[in-house]
Amino acid sequence: MIHLHPHQSEMRNSIISEIRKKGRRILLQSATGSGKTVIASSLALGAQAKKTSLYFIVHRKELITQSMTAFSSMCVDYGVIAPGFSPRKSLIQIAMVGTLVRRTHLYPAPDTIVIDEAHHAVAGTWHKLLSAYPTAIVIGLTATPQRLDGKGLASQFDSLICGPSVEWLIKNKFLAKFRAFSPPTAADLSDLNVRAGDYKKEEIQSAMDRPTITGDAIGHYRRLASGKRMIVFCAGITHSENVAAAYRDAGITAEHCDGKTPSAERNEIMGRFRSGETTVICNVGLISEGFDVPAAGAVQILRPTASLGLHLQMLGRVLRYESGKIAIILDHVGNVFRHGLPDEEHKWSLEGRVKKKRGAVDSDIDARQCPGCDGWCKSTEKICPGCGFEFPVKPREEIKHIAGELVEHVKRPKIDFESMPKWQRARAAETLADLRIVANLNGYRRGWAAHKFREMQAAKTGGYSGAQH
Repeated sequence: MIHLHPHQSEMRNSIISEIRKKGRRILLQSATGSGKTVIASSLALGAQAKKTSLYFIVHRKELITQSMTAFSSMCVDYGVIAPGFSPRKSLIQIAMVGTLVRRTHLYPAPDTIVIDEAHHAVAGTWHKLLSAYPTAIVIGLTATPQRLDGKGLASQFDSLICGPSVEWLIKNKFLAKFRAFSPPTAADLSDLNVRAGDYKKEEIQSAMDRPTITGDAIGHYRRLASGKRMIVFCAGITHSENVAAAYRDAGITAEHCDGKTPSAERNEIMGRFRSGETTVICNVGLISEGFDVPAAGAVQILRPTASLGLHLQMLGRVLRYESGKIAIILDHVGNVFRHGLPDEEHKWSLEGRVKKKRGAVDSDIDARQCPGCDGWCKSTEKICPGCGFEFPVKPREEIKHIAGELVEHVKRPKIDFESMPKWQRARAAETLADLRIVANLNGYRRGWAAHKFREMQAAKTGGYSGAQH
């Protein structure tokens, strides 16, 4: 029988405390890989001991198997409500939402419903299921407590419990350390439009499915993550199939899968990836949630997203802990520019749109990119942990005091480069960080931003930097 770690016990006890205070709709936020399914199985064990009923609801068949493993490890007696499983009477049920919603008349109302990946709970099927069991206590589990479009979950939940931060989980060896890179690509994302909280799928596939970008992706895998098992997130099915074929042509074992891949075939593909027979697995929106392979050592992002939730779900796939593991994140589309590193700290709210720890929704991310290796570092780090580059220390500005005068401190407005024409972006840039964003959006080569920044500095001082690198 498995036992909860102290931070997992604390989260479980916080849920129970809310229930004792008559809480009926409780949402637990905890990072990908922190053990939410284990917490669910512990809640199920408690319900079993009290002879009360609990249904654990998932939205994909792959998650059924993982949940069964966790519940069995906790010595929970359960039935399964999903295609291919025979009905079994039990107080505890693991259920596919689509199956249970069609069979609510066959099963008694549970005392408690636990929802996995609860940021989906506002969708039509979920709403219909919860409406069928109005008296049940509802406990939601998610790493990202907001919808894809950034809207909150206050319509379904009354209270929010937040688990430990990703930074804490990494320091305490519950998640893996990581290095994140943003290699230059030829992708021009300036014309992408947003629909339902994210970029239109047909547009991002057109922008990303190009030989130059795919070749760049393979080259950076070889340079930065060679030999590591890697998950690649692609912009569409055709794009994913093309990327997998390009990896195979390069002599690297790779396979593609998506939501339309038959279940048996999908299981075989996942099995080959877990065993190491397949090195690279390319997918479309299939492995962003609930996929647990600690041996996955790298993730490659070939699809931009405007959704913070999806960004964190994708990066979380590679942070499963293994001793000595340093996960590699290859971000070819600038998602890190938009949303930050996996351990960026957020203040989550049921109202939606996360607020950063520093207070403002649109505050700059707490990271900077190393010009020596393209790796990302915490903004507080003085030396790049990847290549040893020493960041120059900015001299403190002299503060002049004028008696009786208060000076307003105004934050520099964030520049919306994405909505600008491509030719206008460099002119609007004011800092090296701005120029790096422009380089990423416009598909400029490595070194362009640093060279352009030296030109800007020379123009301000009246000097000339030349074309030296």
